[in-house]
Amino acid sequence: NQNSSFRLFDEESLTGEVIRKKEPVFLLEQQLKERRQKGSIVGSSPKVYIGVPLISKGTVIGVLAIQNYDDEKAYSKVDLDLLLAVSKQIAIGIERKQLSDALKKSEARYRALSENSQDVIMRFDRSLKHLYVNQAVEKHGLRAADLIGKTPGQLNFSDQHVELIETSIQKVFDTRHVHRVEFEVVEDVWLDWLLCPEFSSDGSVDTVIIFARDITERKQAEFSRSCYDRINKIIISSSDVEVMLNGILDEMLDIFECDRSWILFPCNPNADYYEVPFLRSRPEWNIDSGIRLDTSPRTKEIFEEVLG
Repeated sequence: NQNSSFRLFDEESLTGEVIRKKEPVFLLEQQLKERRQKGSIVGSSPKVYIGVPLISKGTVIGVLAIQNYDDEKAYSKVDLDLLLAVSKQIAIGIERKQLSDALKKSEARYRALSENSQDVIMRFDRSLKHLYVNQAVEKHGLRAADLIGKTPGQLNFSDQHVELIETSIQKVFDTRHVHRVEFEVVEDVWLDWLLCPEFSSDGSVDTVIIFARDITERKQAEFSRSCYDRINKIIISSSDVEVMLNGILDEMLDIFECDRSWILFPCNPNADYYEVPFLRSRPEWNIDSGIRLDTSPRTKEIFEEVLG
């Protein structure tokens, strides 16, 4: 392809010889004439030629060459040594540029994934300051820009949450291991935090990255299953209806953290009265069960709404 920016070199050419041998080639006029006769040189033959390989991780990635068409004595071993030193620096520079380009591409891919993630992603340094926060944090009423450069203690979090967060992050720095924690960030909103260490070139933990997922629905489902299991256990283990109903009402006090729970009968908007045959309450809210109450207009509305 004439438009290609790459050129393939014949193994028998001077450049090919440097690449094949992986070592410097220093040729004077007579040696170059011999190479020309063998077809290793196309065009005019120089008086002197030096070619050194550019080696990165044991692989030749290029050739640095100089030649002179007028003076065979233009270059000496001093020039060869200088060229070798320069070639090493060039190879290092190319390697660093390749690493830099690869890192930029990797960071771009990571940022694209991070910014489109539904999970909150955060990175903390050893001073426990936010280095990075993705946009998913805005679902929780926070702005990513407001968190950068600040520790959890500098934000509007409760002391309990600050201690939990900072202790969890510090644990990863200290242990060098992945850590997981679940906590209720506000009432009825639960988060699952996966904290992972990020290592520097010397093997030390440089930063900690956190993947925070909203697990509120899962927690609610777990709570519901737990409630069903507790009620079902009472139903199965009770041989007496009264014991069973009172046991269920006791569980209701605990599950809903309420002051009073009861069962009324009948739930009939057209009935003149209703009774409360079973009732359980906290000591400070105790009243006797078995009471009978007249069905008021408001009670009738509530019964109709419940029966829906």
